[in-house]
Amino acid sequence: MSHRDPPAVQELNPDRDRLRMISRGVWLLPVFSVLTLWTTFEHQPDPLSEFSAWSQFVTTDRFLLQHVIGSIGGQALFALAVSALGAVLVLRSARPRQALWGVATGVIGSAGLLAGFGTAAFAQPALGDLQIDGYAGAQAVYENVYSPIAISVLLGGALLFALSTVLLARAAHTLAHVSSLGAWLFGVSGPLVGVFGIFVGGLQTVGAATGIAGGVLIARGVHKFATS
Repeated sequence: MSHRDPPAVQELNPDRDRLRMISRGVWLLPVFSVLTLWTTFEHQPDPLSEFSAWSQFVTTDRFLLQHVIGSIGGQALFALAVSALGAVLVLRSARPRQALWGVATGVIGSAGLLAGFGTAAFAQPALGDLQIDGYAGAQAVYENVYSPIAISVLLGGALLFALSTVLLARAAHTLAHVSSLGAWLFGVSGPLVGVFGIFVGGLQTVGAATGIAGGVLIARGVHKFATS
């Protein structure tokens, strides 16, 4: 009777397999930035000085679509992406605490921004319709909707969002296969979109483009790290 060698059994590494699975979520970073680029490519008129033009702008189907898919959907993808990136960095980077704080600020900041995006998507078109229909108090209603508390929530969310990209970029920079350029581009994208872009609208578009490049480079580096 002939004896056969037992079939080779491939050695499994559950931790490595989990890392590979989690790393796929990092690819949502450039997807988020593509959606952000779409939503920031055209800037709305100032409602305080050009309320009639603003009303025409916010009552279009394109405005609603951009906010529901691009802003709300995009920010949800960002929260998932930073959670995946943070999980890898907490386990493998040299700056796990910064990674953890990056996830926390990213998720909490996204919550504040989502509140604002929801208001913009559904309340702003209604306010614009009031103005178009000739309601004299439309602008006063707008000012009531965007009270100091509402503005504080929006600005707080934007600041935390910006901080999260800086913290995660610093942690990602310590991970093997993540390029310095990718970490830098991703790190500056948040402040450009969430801070400086508030005052100069065009910087949000620049930040989104920067985020696409940085997100791709970081996702490639994390993927290479997880599969090597």
